[in-house]
Amino acid sequence: MDPVDRAKQEEQLARDVAIQQAKNTIEAAKNNKQYIINGIVYCLYCHELIDKQRLKARPYSTHCIDCKTEIERREHHHGK
Repeated sequence: MDPVDRAKQEEQLARDVAIQQAKNTIEAAKNNKQYIINGIVYCLYCHELIDKQRLKARPYSTHCIDCKTEIERREHHHGK
């Protein structure tokens, strides 16, 4: 395969991955039950604001990082 064809193939693969990631994010958002008031997302557990950086990384977050860490710790402790 020549370099031009290889570059086109890699570009197509990158597009396909980006499209799949976008589809996954949309599906997660549709199934999500966020606690939103006036466009502000609150943690479902402690009702504090979810940090903007967390929402930037995971737009469909339902818990602040502290609560999510605690939930995961408990699940791991209970073997779930």
